[in-house]
Amino acid sequence: MHFQFPVRYETDTYLLTLLKQYTVTHISDHIHEWRCRPRLIKFKIADQFLIECFTNSFVALIAHDIAMGGCETEEQAIAHDQYLDLVYSQSSTLYELLPDALRSLSDPMTSKSQTTPPVDGVIGSVSKNPTKYSSK
Repeated sequence: MHFQFPVRYETDTYLLTLLKQYTVTHISDHIHEWRCRPRLIKFKIADQFLIECFTNSFVALIAHDIAMGGCETEEQAIAHDQYLDLVYSQSSTLYELLPDALRSLSDPMTSKSQTTPPVDGVIGSVSKNPTKYSSK
């Protein structure tokens, strides 16, 4: 016997037009959510409409930068946005655009000073005083 989950397809584009990025959502997470949405629509959607919906789904400052990229297909717009995500992250402007977004542990603005040397590939700990094992 085969078991298959029912897949629900939509026949309208409101799945695309209702998706909005919030100041808590990272760009990469928003792109992942976007990629899931068009797959749920049953019919072919014009690239121009996809690019417009994709661009409008972002926070205004990010949407402006995406629109300035001059992309002609959805994949070009996604690639351009991934590039902008990298640029924003490296220039520390990501959290100015998305002030409520979770900060990563490797963020230099929030990481604590290294008072102890980092541990590389070691699991567990070693004590200076060895414990005595009983012979029983």
